[in-house]
Amino acid sequence: MLGAPLPPGRLLRVMGGSAAIRELTWRIGPTSCESSLPSPSRPPVNRTSRPLLVASLLALATLAPACGHDPAAEVPGQTPEGLGTPEADPTAVDEATFEATRNRAFQLDEMHADVPAIREALLAAHAMRPEAFGINKRLGAIHAELRLNLPAVAHYRMALDAHPDDNSVRQSLVALLAMIEADDEMLAELPILRADPDHAGEALFLEARLRDMRGDRETAQTLLAEADELPPAEAYRALSLHGRFVFQTGDYERAQELFRRAQQGRPDYKEAVKGLGDCALRLGQAEPAQRWGEILSLLLALTDDEYVRRNEEVRTEKLVALLALLPEYTNGYKLLADIHRRNDKVAEACAVIEQFITLHGELLQDDDIAGLRQRYCQPRKRAGQ
Repeated sequence: MLGAPLPPGRLLRVMGGSAAIRELTWRIGPTSCESSLPSPSRPPVNRTSRPLLVASLLALATLAPACGHDPAAEVPGQTPEGLGTPEADPTAVDEATFEATRNRAFQLDEMHADVPAIREALLAAHAMRPEAFGINKRLGAIHAELRLNLPAVAHYRMALDAHPDDNSVRQSLVALLAMIEADDEMLAELPILRADPDHAGEALFLEARLRDMRGDRETAQTLLAEADELPPAEAYRALSLHGRFVFQTGDYERAQELFRRAQQGRPDYKEAVKGLGDCALRLGQAEPAQRWGEILSLLLALTDDEYVRRNEEVRTEKLVALLALLPEYTNGYKLLADIHRRNDKVAEACAVIEQFITLHGELLQDDDIAGLRQRYCQPRKRAGQ
């Protein structure tokens, strides 16, 4: 199944693992790939071979459509490589053509077109300039949104090749490496994030969680104690994990304070909301316990219930109920306004934004407020207009 290299122009660059395996050549036979390549769903048997496994997984992610079993095959615009049209020769594309293709892709993104259409347009631009930072960054995010984690890792790697100092991209990459259990690669990136105040909290959380999973709770708690000193918005996951550790010792008041700070950092963080409900129950606080339970139920429905995710009428009802209980959930107003805007309900979208401005206008600059009103209180432009 694996042997002779692909023809020229179909070399797959795998942006992961050690330098020795960054470039792999593959040939897939006429039958299923599953028996000869590692499956992302199977647990690894040997963590010492993790870099090679990750590189293999990334290659599999780009080749799987040819084997007929990758969910990406259902998304229009997916090529056999998953990273653009391989036949395109970037050197043969003039700058004007590239700019027009890129601008169209980002215009579709700005206008909230369907994600597959945005992805297809971005892939067309990527085929012309595979090294383009903004395109790779957005493709990484879109693949992650589609839960195509391995192509997302590859695009984030390429974005970092262009801008190694962009730690927002690095944090997204690290989160995906954690998801696919590429522990060694993840740990290699964490010192850079820990040195950046804007990303130190997430780095501490990821390392603490990994240390705890490996049985080293003491080191994990030491790392989380560092996160306690950071702003909640930057360390909400670390604060929540620390709260869970403290909860397990029976110190519910201290745990409640940690969960509260985590929830202040991100109001819709389900682990913190659950922790607040658990602490309220243990402390005999009936009304707060009921409130946090209702909030958690709504958040779970909005994020985990496929029927709610696909039914915008039900989703709207859930968002309205959630915002009534959790008005500090600022992103909820945008989500609700976006639903109204997609359905050309300009008055409803504008009303939601005005409510947001009334409650949270102190967080915004005048230009931000003007931009929100222009975006949500004016009729939506269609693609091609």
